[in-house]
Amino acid sequence: PCAAAETAPRPHRAICALAETLADALHELVPAQYDANVAALADVHRAWLLPGGLWTSGVVNLSSALPYHRDRNNFNAWSAMPVVRRGVRGGHLHFPELEVDGIPLVAPCADGDVLLFNGQHFMHGVTPLRYAMKDGYRYSCVYYPVRRFANCLEPAAELAHAQAQRTMLE
Repeated sequence: PCAAAETAPRPHRAICALAETLADALHELVPAQYDANVAALADVHRAWLLPGGLWTSGVVNLSSALPYHRDRNNFNAWSAMPVVRRGVRGGHLHFPELEVDGIPLVAPCADGDVLLFNGQHFMHGVTPLRYAMKDGYRYSCVYYPVRRFANCLEPAAELAHAQAQRTMLE
């Protein structure tokens, strides 16, 4: 668990519970992709996985118009991104390399939407935000599978290794 497990236990529990709910949704909606995510993370020790077993990591973004990027450090697997918003225009997820009937693909990210997509495979970015009200906001909580976790030992062994490295350096 991250520091939020100690500093903000209630939101941390909610974020973890949502990871499991989203994993269940992916299993129901796209079972072949769910199986592909599970297979991609097969070498990751269970202790490093969020509830639901599909992601190792997550980030909560507040009103962030993120630049275009690919999630290069991730497994070739799908991420999940629920969005909660109020009083903000824009903030949609744009996939500049994808088109539908010749029109660039822009996922609207309405309040309560969840996007499931491969952030490593598809370039994506958030369109500019325009505030329609003073206290407007756009939260996105992105769950994703970081590839380097496949190299991690179980947590106690990682801690012992880190402590030994620190002692050696000192």
